[in-house]
Amino acid sequence: MRIGEILALQGKDVDLKARKLRFGKNLWRGQIQSSTKTGEVYEKHITDRLLLELEVHLKNKNLQADNFVFQRSQFDSRPLDPDYLRREVLYPALQRAGVERVRFASGFHAFRRAMGKHLRKAAGLELASVQLSHKHMSTTDDHYNDTDDSDIVQAAQLVEATLSEFCPRM
Repeated sequence: MRIGEILALQGKDVDLKARKLRFGKNLWRGQIQSSTKTGEVYEKHITDRLLLELEVHLKNKNLQADNFVFQRSQFDSRPLDPDYLRREVLYPALQRAGVERVRFASGFHAFRRAMGKHLRKAAGLELASVQLSHKHMSTTDDHYNDTDDSDIVQAAQLVEATLSEFCPRM
């Protein structure tokens, strides 16, 4: 998911029993936009680990339908600011982990991009497109389908395996 879509989540978008998150809004420059980046409303499955984390996060909170899931504080019901999260949470975490921060390349989108590329390699372009919630698979193809050495090696090995079936050693 995109950080703005996560921060725009409200109580009415979370169904822990059905294990679904519904994304239909976006936070942009402190304002809630009435649609996601693609204009689509989509749902995501809540995995076992995410369910546990959400239950801990929401414990002892009286989350109402219009309350933001990720509020600034118990006294400030506005959604968290993505710039604050980057500056005060993400960047210090990267520093503690010894990860070099690269200007314009170490934000939340870097995680989205890395996971998209991993999914593309592990499960294919179609599943990566589904998880990234791209309206068109061509978007995933254009932005997450660049090849690297492991792709070149895997392609060569697949060709060799296929040819070996039809041309066994003499």
